[in-house]
Amino acid sequence: MAITHAQASGMGGMRGAGDLVARMQMSKGMRIEEAKAYVAKKLLVGIEDLTDPVIMNEVRTDLGIG
Repeated sequence: MAITHAQASGMGGMRGAGDLVARMQMSKGMRIEEAKAYVAKKLLVGIEDLTDPVIMNEVRTDLGIG
């Protein structure tokens, strides 16, 4: 079940930055590419790093955001 949920969540779900990208899409009306670029810039990572659970775990731990 966890694998199915992770795949359905897109961008790694909570392990990646999919929740942050989705929040920007919904709250600011951004398109997905614009939202990815915005989140990556704010987190000081590359867009490709948004889907990497290891990198995002470190970033989230460092910033205290989950």
